[in-house]
Amino acid sequence: MRKQTRSTTTTRDVQDEFSALQESMTANEYAVCYEQERLPLVRFLIYRGAAPQDAFDAAQHAFVEAWRRWEHIHNPRTWLRTVAIRAVAKANQPTVPLNEQYDLADSAPLDSQVSEETLDLVAALRQLPPLQREIMVWKMDGFTPSEIAKELGISAEAARQGLHRARENLKKMLFPRERGGS
Repeated sequence: MRKQTRSTTTTRDVQDEFSALQESMTANEYAVCYEQERLPLVRFLIYRGAAPQDAFDAAQHAFVEAWRRWEHIHNPRTWLRTVAIRAVAKANQPTVPLNEQYDLADSAPLDSQVSEETLDLVAALRQLPPLQREIMVWKMDGFTPSEIAKELGISAEAARQGLHRARENLKKMLFPRERGGS
């Protein structure tokens, strides 16, 4: 009888150690994800049109929700962006025009210093039609047209076409040809 008890106790000890190891690995994976994705997520939301503070708040909300559901999340990058997009929408804040009201350099979501080119890009992105802007922002964040299509509920061809149109529109906005010849 004691042999069975020892064997059972040993098995429980191993199971407890394994559970503790799994929890530790989960916490480490989450911490790595947080470090790698926090600022890119904020940048993604700003490029979509969110005000910097709203972007920070929505990113924080997404990471809190991710911690609660971490074991069930299969693709953290996509999941975080989807939850953060919903958080911005839920905040019911209108898109804020890029002006002196928000100094992107002071809020530092785009690394330590924001260049004039980045400000121009954000302004141009905000002028794109909503679907083109959405597709371009996902692409800028490293997603393929197939992944974008899946997340937006459109066909891969529609994503590629939207990406092409967004690039063409951005090119026209950011690099206008001088009038009166070449």
